[in-house]
Amino acid sequence: MPTLSRLVLGLVLLGISGPLRALGQNAPATSASGHPIIALQGQVQHVQSREFELIDHYGNQILKTTIPSNGRFSFRARWGAAQPATLRIGRQTTGLWLTPGDNLTITLDARHFNETLRYAGRGSRANNFRAADLLASHRIYNAYRQTLAGTEKQFGAWLAQARQQAAVRCQRAFPHPTASETAFLSYQRDDMDFLRYKFYERSWNSDRLTRPGLPAPAIHARDWHGQPFSLASLRGKWVYVDFWASWCGFCRGESARARTLRAALADRADDVVFLNVSIDDSWDKWLCAVEADSLAGLHVLSPDSGRANVAATYLLASLPRYLLIGPDGYIIDGNAPRPSSGAVERLIRQSLAKPTATAPPPAK
Repeated sequence: MPTLSRLVLGLVLLGISGPLRALGQNAPATSASGHPIIALQGQVQHVQSREFELIDHYGNQILKTTIPSNGRFSFRARWGAAQPATLRIGRQTTGLWLTPGDNLTITLDARHFNETLRYAGRGSRANNFRAADLLASHRIYNAYRQTLAGTEKQFGAWLAQARQQAAVRCQRAFPHPTASETAFLSYQRDDMDFLRYKFYERSWNSDRLTRPGLPAPAIHARDWHGQPFSLASLRGKWVYVDFWASWCGFCRGESARARTLRAALADRADDVVFLNVSIDDSWDKWLCAVEADSLAGLHVLSPDSGRANVAATYLLASLPRYLLIGPDGYIIDGNAPRPSSGAVERLIRQSLAKPTATAPPPAK
């Protein structure tokens, strides 16, 4: 072959080799049997725990295995439809969006899981977006809590000023006293700014009520035999409290991970109690939800309409809400992580390893 022809052929092959490699990375995962599958492979730096688990949107365990000690892994699994999924590597958890044929390469540093998590290959675009969104949400929430902690003294003054400004605006708009009062009451009833203010006020007061180191407010409820229950009866145990309701979709979405969490702490079953406190007004709907979701732990009911309900005692602004209480009855974390976060097992084990506080027990 003439030298010029060889040169032209070489340039052509060089020009298409890059796109071919990229095409290979984005090729759909396939199986010999023709079943729709997904492929997950990658590298975990500084492996701390080698467990690898994939759970689909309905709580079914699709894959449970271990990562080799060098951190490199490659797994395949059947996957019939596009849906959210949960991936657990060691004690860290993240959300995925998987469609049949996805071929994802995952890289991360286990010491900085969320900050270093990256995806490449088919399906990477959606999952890189989810990872970035989750990281941003964590940072915003942490900044929000730090800001609240640093503005406690000013917060009351801000609320008083907001009330005064709202009253002045109405008085100027309606000089007649009776009309002004009527308009202000209507404003309080209908204005969304006021509703948001009430929500944040309740959230703020709830955070103050459940700060670490404070005695946990009393919980009085009924078990599913109708017998009285008191939080004080669990003194001497670490108590992971879940405030929930049968009508709360996010609450019930945590049920599968709660079962996994309880199984992971089976070695400390004598020390840790999973207390599920429902605020349902319907006894039957509460029992049906407990049975349908196979919810783990101790179950009690404190109806929202009751005189001593926990929603009022703890100033609950939203559900679900989680707390971790020590064996002395004092709060360890008033906004404990959800079961699906992957962080709560570590929090509980760290708390178990610390000496019990010697402060006087809270009043019953």
